[in-house]
Amino acid sequence: MISEEFNPNAYQIPCKLTDRYKGEGYAIAAIDDNGRIADFFYIAEYIPEFDVDDDGTPGISLPLLIVDPRLAVPVNSLIERGEISLGMMGSWEFVAL
Repeated sequence: MISEEFNPNAYQIPCKLTDRYKGEGYAIAAIDDNGRIADFFYIAEYIPEFDVDDDGTPGISLPLLIVDPRLAVPVNSLIERGEISLGMMGSWEFVAL
C-alpha cells in the first residue's frame, strides 16, 4: 500500500487559479489565513534568466532574487493577500521552501 504523507508546506492550486498554472517552476505565492493559496506568480515571468537549468538549479541565486527590483510590484501585490512564500510549483501543488 502506498502511503501519502501530509506535507504542511504543500498547498493545492485552487480552482480559481488553475488557468494560471503552467507546470513546474519556481514561484512566489501568498498563503491566506486559512492555509490556502490566495495568489501566485512564476518567478520566470518577471526574471526570465531565473528559469531552471537542465540540472534543476535556477539561473540566478536565490539571495539575489530578494533584492531584484523586477519583483517589487508583483510581490507587493501579493502582500495584501497573505503570507509570502517562495517555493516550487508541480503536480498541481505549490511546495514552500
